[in-house]
Amino acid sequence: MTMSNKRWLIAAVAVFAALFAFTAIHQGGMQMSHDSQRYIEAANTQLQYEDPGIPYTCWPPLYPILLALVGPSAAPAGVLNAVVFALTAGLLFWLLERQFGRAWALVGTAAFAFSPMYDTFLIFVWSEATFGLLVTATFLCCWQYVRTGAARLV
Repeated sequence: MTMSNKRWLIAAVAVFAALFAFTAIHQGGMQMSHDSQRYIEAANTQLQYEDPGIPYTCWPPLYPILLALVGPSAAPAGVLNAVVFALTAGLLFWLLERQFGRAWALVGTAAFAFSPMYDTFLIFVWSEATFGLLVTATFLCCWQYVRTGAARLV
């Protein structure tokens, strides 16, 4: 399979994951918890250019910064989570396909997409989905480096 075809396949997996994510979010809406309120508060603080204070003491800054960029409320957080979910699925598929082949990559990515725990991360205003993307990207980079000795992905 050519590199162009692989990119289309990775993109198709990511689009499917995004559609699944938007459907899951639309079914029950975004859920809020105490942590969710703190993330939104931290994003609002970021928008007002104030001293972040307490929110960054207990919660990592990346997710509130991303929330500030898309809009610090539940609906934009759902879009952010769906995009992060799609990116994670695409990277996971890419990693699994390189290591185990296309069939196992589809199985592994489907197991990820339909995982009840990750779906919970998807519908809450929590940073876990973003963390999952960062961990997947880190594994992909480390695997590529060990495999080739090169510090690049392609």
